[in-house]
Amino acid sequence: SESTFKRNNKSNMGSFKKIIMACSIATSCFVLEPIILGSTQYLSRFFSRKIEDKIDLEKTLEIEMRKLGMNKKVNATFGLYTGAKKVKRGEYFLTLLKGERVVDLRHELYHIYDNHCEDTLFIRRENLVNELKYLWIYEPQATIYSLIGLKL
Repeated sequence: SESTFKRNNKSNMGSFKKIIMACSIATSCFVLEPIILGSTQYLSRFFSRKIEDKIDLEKTLEIEMRKLGMNKKVNATFGLYTGAKKVKRGEYFLTLLKGERVVDLRHELYHIYDNHCEDTLFIRRENLVNELKYLWIYEPQATIYSLIGLKL
């Protein structure tokens, strides 16, 4: 009957609107999260001290590791990229571009602290699911720690 058609149609429109709303929110988050966190991290560089040389890097690394309560072995140097990686069990390597700041060191150090380097997803982001986990879980955690010191 016509009233049944209207009820079903209205019900379907409500479901359709919910799907559109959910997709809109997900898309907004997908686009806005990296922009907001990335912008905040970029702007924080203006308020973060520049790491001047290898000695300064090692001293700052020691201070920041103490703040995190880390007892892992981390070697740090200046190199061609900024990043952190696991060398072998319990040993890590952190590289910073020359001219990076304390906020950048804190970011990479948090990846080591929170065992992101242990996860193969951190190392091999071969598919969309792995890439999203990296972008939506690991990067925001490290960024938030580097900015305000909150361990998530």
